[in-house]
Amino acid sequence: MKGPTVQGVADLINLDPKAEWDPATKTVINSCAPSPECGAVSPRIVTIVAFDPMWYERSWWPVGQPILRLTNIVSIFVDGIVGGKVTGYLTNHPWTSAQQP
Repeated sequence: MKGPTVQGVADLINLDPKAEWDPATKTVINSCAPSPECGAVSPRIVTIVAFDPMWYERSWWPVGQPILRLTNIVSIFVDGIVGGKVTGYLTNHPWTSAQQP
């Protein structure tokens, strides 16, 4: 999956190529967002759902159907690819005004 993942991340970055992470303000700068072409937030801010893997594994035993128990939702600004690994920064969820992590 290394090749497809790298290509997918490169495609995502190309949707907002000038966007950068500002470590002083912990925000995205130079983004194409908000705009009709780009949307309300940078397409490089992605939401990731975390689940409890133990709950998932145990849910198979009694009923044979997997159950995902949501444990967290995080948003990440995808910064780039270094050595085949995706790099990014935790950021606010685009739909909230919560404090920075």
